[in-house]
Amino acid sequence: MATRSSDEEGAGTSSEPPNDERSDARRLVKSGFHALLDGSPPSVVELGRRTGLPVASVERLIEVMVASGRAIVDGDRLVGIGGLGVIPTRHRLQLGRRTYYTWCAWDAIGIPAAFGRSALVETACGSCGRDLHVRMKRGRAPRRRPERGWLPDVDGTEENPLRDFCPFASVFCSEGHLSSWREADQTNGCHGRACNLVELADEGRRAWAAVVD
Repeated sequence: MATRSSDEEGAGTSSEPPNDERSDARRLVKSGFHALLDGSPPSVVELGRRTGLPVASVERLIEVMVASGRAIVDGDRLVGIGGLGVIPTRHRLQLGRRTYYTWCAWDAIGIPAAFGRSALVETACGSCGRDLHVRMKRGRAPRRRPERGWLPDVDGTEENPLRDFCPFASVFCSEGHLSSWREADQTNGCHGRACNLVELADEGRRAWAAVVD
């Protein structure tokens, strides 16, 4: 799950990573994301070095992000931000020889799409739970696949994206399984739009664009 930032809250929801390099919070998201990509959960001290921010400022920003469902920590180390993490979830992303975990199925497809990377995405159908495997080639999702994705509306999900967005941003075995889930789910997760895998990748390419450079 990428994040939409706000100056008041630090960083925000799952559909847009931060775009303003002048924002301390957005600098922190980008730095933390790349540190996780490098394969090592960064400490507060390391994040201060990467961002050029005082450690006290980093601690405060992380505290706000954790409370609002925009970051995950383990002790003094950042273990998840911008939809990318090292704590096991049902959404697994293999980039080269490294394995990562993401906060939702869209993250697992959108991140390699944005970076133009080949990857193996392992997730599960949001309806029946069947294991799904998607191979991305240089950031491109396969065409003519039966799977369908669901992207919840951003409106109303900014309070806590880990709680309000990620559980609903899923991939389904088929159009039928997506339809069945929508009929059974009476929560806010039903507010959104269906996408094929190529469209999910395209959305991810735009959403994580500012984190890439």
